[in-house]
Amino acid sequence: LGATPRSIVVDPFGYRAYVSTDEAEIQVWDIRLGSPTYQQQVSVLYSADGISLTGEMAITPAGDRLLALGGSGETFFYNLGPNTLTDRIPINVDPRSVVIDPQGQRAYVADGNGDLSVLSVGAAPFFVQDIETGGSLRGFDTTPAGLFLYASDGELDNMKIVDLDETSGTFRSVIEDTPQ
Repeated sequence: LGATPRSIVVDPFGYRAYVSTDEAEIQVWDIRLGSPTYQQQVSVLYSADGISLTGEMAITPAGDRLLALGGSGETFFYNLGPNTLTDRIPINVDPRSVVIDPQGQRAYVADGNGDLSVLSVGAAPFFVQDIETGGSLRGFDTTPAGLFLYASDGELDNMKIVDLDETSGTFRSVIEDTPQ
C-alpha cells in the first residue's frame, strides 16, 4: 500500500475495496475477478485540507457514496462516480464509528463522548441531531429493517439499544442499557 492501512470497506457489489491510510487518503483497489486491473490500485480519494482520517468508513447500500471520518471531527462525503469529495459535515470531536441505515437515508456517527450524530445522507447531506447515550461508544450497527441501533459502550461495559422507529414515542432515544 505504501502507507499504513487504518480500515477497509468493500462496495456492495464486491468490485472495489476502499482502504483508508495514515496519509490522509483512501486508496481505491479493483477487486473484481476478471477485470484487467484486478488487484491494482485504481484511484485515490483525498481528505479535505490533508486532515487525518480516523479510518472508519461506510458505503451507502446503493454503492454511490462513501463516508469517512476525519480526525478533526468531520464526516467527509465522497461521490464514488467521479471519486470526488463533495461535502464536509462537522460533528463531535472524537468520531469513532460510522454506520449507514439499510435504506441509505441516515448515517450514524458514534463518538468517544457517548453521542450519536445523525446525518442525512441525501443529495445535499446535513446534520440532523445528536442523540446522547452516555459512556463511550465503540462498535455499532443497525438492524436489517433499520428500526433499532445496537452500540457497545466500552466505558460503562454495556450495550445500548437506540430506537430508530419514527412512529415510536421513544424515537431516537436509548431504550435499554444491557450489561455485558
